Parts: sequence; structure tokens; C-alpha cells
Amino acid sequence: MPATRPTPDSKLAILFEVDSQSPKLIWVNCPKQRLPDDDDDDDDDFEVPEVLPFLGPGRTTVERMICWNNHIRQIERFGHTIVAHIRDNGLNDGSRMNQAIIACAGKTTEHPWVGPIVVLSQVGDPDEPYSVYQDVTLEDLRHIVDFFVWYGSDAARVAQEQYMRDMGMSII
Repeated sequence: MPATRPTPDSKLAILFEVDSQSPKLIWVNCPKQRLPDDDDDDDDDFEVPEVLPFLGPGRTTVERMICWNNHIRQIERFGHTIVAHIRDNGLNDGSRMNQAIIACAGKTTEHPWVGPIVVLSQVGDPDEPYSVYQDVTLEDLRHIVDFFVWYGSDAARVAQEQYMRDMGMSII
């Protein structure tokens, strides 16, 4: 476990570094933001994790990969959402394969996970419009490693197509 929580807004996260053989725990600052409105209640508060410093050099923006169930272990809706923050152009910007993910998965994965990846735990379901974060757990590590293995597989494509049909989206 890293040193004590540096600020009240810091959340425990998992960092999968490119050249490491194992993930590590880090603190990510998640400052509170507030939507402009007429009242002073906390209903409109949300947090924005400051993950860019962990995603490597160069100019990049962040893509969020969302995991709320574990298809490998047949667990639906764990009650919170695991969010993997990745470089949005990692497959095209020369980012190298993530060795920590390969080591955790025990094999290469169907999807080429590249660049550093920061994993946080979001309170609630993925469709909640404003996110608040909590510390990750060891259970989150198990779920995200299973997600890394599952994503890009034939089973993932079938599940994604079914989800799109259920949401009334057309499949191209």
C-alpha cells in the first residue's frame, strides 16, 4: 500500500505500467467539481480523476473503458463500476504492449493493451451521469484482469452486439 492518503480527494487506484511485471497501487487525485445550479446541496458534485500524469509522455487524451460485470466468472453488476483509463490513441502513437497486463493475465490477450493504464473504482452504475470515485479493492483487480482477458474475444463481440440490440442501436 502506498503511503498515507495524500489529500482527502485522493483515491486508491491500480497502475499497470508498460515495463512492469506487476501492477501497483497509486493515489490519484480526484478533485470535486460542481455543476452550476441554484442550490447548495451535494447532489450535483462529481469528481474528475487526474490520470494524465500516469499515462506516459506526449500529448494525449484519456479514453475510459468501463467494466461493470465479469463475463468470465458470470457475475453481473457488482454494484459499482471499474474504469480503466487509457491513452485514447495508444494503438497508433507507438505505445508499447503493457507487460503488467500480460503477466497478470498469464498470457497475451485478444486485445492489444498498450501504454500505461490507470484503474479506478466508480461508485454506482456506469450510466450515472456524474461520477464519484472510491478506493479500488483486490476484488476490482480480479475483475479488471478478467476484463482485459475477455475484451476483444469472440464472446465479447457477441455480448457487445447483444447490448447494442437491447439498447435499440443498429449494428454495422
